[in-house]
Amino acid sequence: MSDEASRQTILLKYAILVGMTPLIPLPLLDDLAQGYFERRMFERLVASHQITMTEAQIDGLGAPADPAGCVKGCFTALLLYPLKKILRKIFFFLEIKRTVDLIASTYARGMLLDRMLQRRLCAPAGPHEPARIRQATDQALQRVGTSPIELAVRHSFHGSTELIRRLGDQLFAALRRLTRGASRQQVAEAVQSVEEQPSDELRGVEQQVEKGLKSVPEAHFQKLEEAALEALGQPVPEKS
Repeated sequence: MSDEASRQTILLKYAILVGMTPLIPLPLLDDLAQGYFERRMFERLVASHQITMTEAQIDGLGAPADPAGCVKGCFTALLLYPLKKILRKIFFFLEIKRTVDLIASTYARGMLLDRMLQRRLCAPAGPHEPARIRQATDQALQRVGTSPIELAVRHSFHGSTELIRRLGDQLFAALRRLTRGASRQQVAEAVQSVEEQPSDELRGVEQQVEKGLKSVPEAHFQKLEEAALEALGQPVPEKS
C-alpha cells in the first residue's frame, strides 16, 4: 500500500469512527469518544509523515475548549439521556444527519492536516504551531464548507442503515459499562477494541463512504487547501 493510500485509510477509518459517536446514547462519554478518535487520527497522520510531536502539540490540533458550550451541551445531554436510552431507534434516525456532518467535517479536517504536513508547514517540521494549523483549517472549512463531501457521504449511506446501526451498537457496547465520570484514559481503553480490531461493519461502512467520496471533485479539496494556505499567510500555488 502506498503512503497516500495508507493515509486515505486513516482518514476514512477515523472520520467514520468520529461520525458514529452521536449514536452512543451516553452523555459525556460520546463526546470523550469523539475526542479520542479525532486525536488518534491526528497522531497517526503525523506519524505517517515521520514527524514527532509532543503531547501538547497533538492536543493543539484538537478543537479549543469551550467551557460555556460544554456546560450547556452536557446539561442538555443529561436531560435527553432517558429518552435516548428508551427510544434508541427513533434517536438513531435523528442522529444520522449529525453523523453525516461529523464524518464530512472530520474527513475534510484530516485531509487538510495531511496536506499541511506534506507541505511541512506544521511545527516542529514547519513554521506554524499545531494550534495555528487547527485554526486555519477551521477557517477554511467555515469559508468553503463541506457540502459536496456531506452529499457524497449521505448518498453512500443509502442501503447501509443496518451496517451503521451495528457499528453504533459496537461503540455503545464498548462504553456502556463506564460511568459518566469516566476519564479520557478509561474511554480510550474501552473503545480501543473497536479501533484496533476493525469489524466487518466498520470495513463495510468504510467501503461505502470511500466509494461515495470518489464523486467529490478534486477542485473542492483544492479550494479547501487554498483557503487554509491563505489563512496561514502562505502562498497559494498557481493553477496550471
